[in-house]
Amino acid sequence: MLADAGHMRRATRRELHAHGWQWYVVWAIVSAGASASTLTTAGKWYWLMATPLGLAATVAVCTHEDRQSGVQRQQGPYWLIGGTIALINFAAGALLPVDAVLVVVWVVFGFGFVAFAWLGNQPTIAVLFALLAVAIAIAGVVVPHTLTLYVVVGLVYAATMAGVAVGIRSLGTAL
Repeated sequence: MLADAGHMRRATRRELHAHGWQWYVVWAIVSAGASASTLTTAGKWYWLMATPLGLAATVAVCTHEDRQSGVQRQQGPYWLIGGTIALINFAAGALLPVDAVLVVVWVVFGFGFVAFAWLGNQPTIAVLFALLAVAIAIAGVVVPHTLTLYVVVGLVYAATMAGVAVGIRSLGTAL
């Protein structure tokens, strides 16, 4: 009986540590969509559509995940970070040349995910996104074709977020 209780406690602890992986899948899809949007004439409107849809999907999956796990996140800090990301990127879109926006959007996105990972008690993931954001900022100065960089970075973020989701789900948030 003690072995069963210990097994249940370990299983519960593992499940709680795996909390927070589903919204990475949402933003992996949004990131991949950003890259694909460059192939259409509606690409310049992508973030105006994807941001509210991504936020709504995030709220839905996080609410579902919270109910399943019994762990309730304080939503205020997440909304503050998400709103800040959107505000900075939309302001950049209005104020900066297109070439700069194609880089800035991903840098801001990366540092926003640093904050999200930190809130989720995922320091290794926070460092990963910080390194990605810095690498993108450097590449934005070095790479002459920012549209190509934009597409590649969107795919890199999509793959990274999918990998993070798999890692969290299988290993827990101690990543």
